[in-house]
Amino acid sequence: MNIAELHRLVRVLREIASSSTGGTGDRQMSAGMVAIMQDVTGHPDSAIGDIAERTGLAQSFVSKTVVRLREQGVFQVSQDPRDGRRTLVAVRPGSVARKQVPDTSTPIEEGVRAVFPELTDAQMNRIMLGLSVLADEILGDRTPEPQISAHRARN
Repeated sequence: MNIAELHRLVRVLREIASSSTGGTGDRQMSAGMVAIMQDVTGHPDSAIGDIAERTGLAQSFVSKTVVRLREQGVFQVSQDPRDGRRTLVAVRPGSVARKQVPDTSTPIEEGVRAVFPELTDAQMNRIMLGLSVLADEILGDRTPEPQISAHRARN
């Protein structure tokens, strides 16, 4: 693999991720926004730096996104009572944020099929295995390997 192929692969993986995530209401969310919303939903009253560390996103991007989502009424922010320099972020009570956050624990097979509808089941199995191995090696601590869906197991 060379650098050009890697960039092409990244574009395809982003397309698969976007397709797998699906729409979120009236507009599609960026992958970064989805990650931030999920993190804050799962870790209420987190500091911006902690959100950035858990999501792997730049702290400046997290800060800008938190401001935007606060302005939209999704998040609420407060100062950390123990350290007034830290801003804590939580989902605003009554916010529709939980409904806006896509379930990213869903396997990606449907997203792969949406991007590549002509894949055979054997090709799909190889792609899923390859992505799982890649994620294990690069991401390390992950959830258990995805199970082969009943549809794929039949064919």
